[in-house]
Amino acid sequence: MDSTLLKQFNTLLHRDKARLNLRIAVFSFFLVISLVLWYLNKLNNDYVTEVEYPVTFVNPPRNKIMVGTPPKSITLKVSGFGYSLIRFNLATSLSPIVIDINSFALMEMGGSKEKTYILTSRARGAVSSQLSSDIQLVSIFPDSLFFEFSDLIRKKVKVIPNIKVDFQRQHMLSGKIICNPDSIVITGPKAVIDTVNEVYTQQKLFVNISATASKSLNLIPLKQVGFSHRKVDITIPAEKFTEVVLDIPITTANLDEGVGIILLPPSIKMRVNVPIGKASEVKPHSFSAMVNLADISTFQRNKVRVELKSIPENVSIVDFNPKTIEFYLEKK
Repeated sequence: MDSTLLKQFNTLLHRDKARLNLRIAVFSFFLVISLVLWYLNKLNNDYVTEVEYPVTFVNPPRNKIMVGTPPKSITLKVSGFGYSLIRFNLATSLSPIVIDINSFALMEMGGSKEKTYILTSRARGAVSSQLSSDIQLVSIFPDSLFFEFSDLIRKKVKVIPNIKVDFQRQHMLSGKIICNPDSIVITGPKAVIDTVNEVYTQQKLFVNISATASKSLNLIPLKQVGFSHRKVDITIPAEKFTEVVLDIPITTANLDEGVGIILLPPSIKMRVNVPIGKASEVKPHSFSAMVNLADISTFQRNKVRVELKSIPENVSIVDFNPKTIEFYLEKK
C-alpha cells in the first residue's frame, strides 16, 4: 500500500515539473521575441557615433614621393539609423577611405614645400561620397592631415645575382653568369636613392648543374624605392671540363735598372680545369706569373715566392709548381 502511494506521488511530482518546464520554455521564447522586436525597433532610431576609419592616400604632387609615415586612419563622426551604423562599422574593416592628395590645395608649413598639410574640412565631400548613402558625415578628426614629401629621383644601378651553384661531378662554369637585365632604374627619395648602388636578387641555390640552367628570380624590394623591373632572368652556362697542363713563363717586377736576373726555373708548370669547348683557347700567354723583387734584402737564400697575377675567366686552377724559385742577380 505504501509503495503504491509513493509511486502515485512521484508521478504527480514529475507531471508538475514537466508543466513548470513548459511554462519556463514558453516564457523564455516570448521574452526573446520581445527583446528582438525591441532591438529592431531601436535600430530604427537615429544615432550619432564616432568611427575610426582606415585611410589611404594616392597621387602625391608630380615628381614628389611621400616620406615618413602618413596617417593610417581618421575619425569620422557620423549619424544614421542604428542598422545603418552597424553595417557601417562592419564596413570600416574592409576598404579604406581613399584621399587623392593632388585634388587638394596643399598648405605649406613654415614656407617648406616638403612639409605640408591639408584641412580635412575641405575633404568632407570626397570622404562623404565614399560612405553609404544612408550615413551622414557630421565631422572629421583631426582637422588637419600632415605630409612630408621628397623629390623623386631616378638612378641606374647594377643587379647582383644572389646565387650559389653546385655543379655535377666533372662539370664547371663555361662562361659568364648572365643577368638579364644586368641593371635597372630605381626611383625614390633622394636621401634613400643616394645610398643604393646595387640591388640583389632573392637567394637561390642551383644544385647538381650539368648543363646551362636558367631561372627568373625576384629582386629583393627596398622600402620607399620603386623598381623598373621586379624580376630578372639568370642564365648559368655549364659543361664538362678537362684538365690542361701548361708551362707559364715567370716575369719580374721592381728589378733595379742595370741589374740582370736569372730565374731557376724560368717557368712554372700549371694544371687547370677548362670547359671542354674552350680547351683549345687556353694558352700560356693567357696567364701571368710574377716574382716581386721590391725588397731583395728580405729574401732568404736567394729564394722568392711566385705570384699568379692574371688568370682567364672560367678556368679553375688545380695546382702549380714550384711555389718558390731561386734567383741570381748580375750586373749588365
